[in-house]
Amino acid sequence: MALAAAPDIDVVIELIGGSGGVARRLVQTALRAGKHVVTANKALLAMHGWEIAALAEKRGSILAFEAAVAGGIPIIKALARGPGRQTGCAGSTAFSTAPATTS
Repeated sequence: MALAAAPDIDVVIELIGGSGGVARRLVQTALRAGKHVVTANKALLAMHGWEIAALAEKRGSILAFEAAVAGGIPIIKALARGPGRQTGCAGSTAFSTAPATTS
């Protein structure tokens, strides 16, 4: 876990798998340290996605997860962006817990 909080690390890529345990702790540690996180972990997102997304947003970090949801990318991007919104992560999908607003 020390690597996830190391000051010289900017992005943590989690490929461990599973909905809890080491994978969840790694992602939480990285986000709490202000790191951006990339994950391909479907189970983690299914069980703890909103919690992790809220932590990422609170810390101003990006939670990218396209590899975990490849078939759903078009709909997830539309839902995440909402009308007139951008994710702030070019070429990747990022969770946002903020409600989409319409103009």
